[in-house]
Amino acid sequence: MGDSSNLRDHDITQEDFDWAKHYLGKADLHERLAEFHISANHYFLSICPYLIVDGSDVTKQFALKMEGLGRVHDGSKDETASG
Repeated sequence: MGDSSNLRDHDITQEDFDWAKHYLGKADLHERLAEFHISANHYFLSICPYLIVDGSDVTKQFALKMEGLGRVHDGSKDETASG
């Protein structure tokens, strides 16, 4: 099966794996996503005096205000939790 030999270890179908490999394997994906994010949030970025980006994979369980966050993988606990 090549690249998908470890699919049995995850809840993913071959079709989903092929889709992700095709779209997420693009060389310029990061740049395209950043460009889209900036264009989609131009208004909010223009009125906000600062922007904080946290690229870590650890959830901030004691944060007082972090609204609108999605679920992410927390690398320190090896589990999925809110942002």
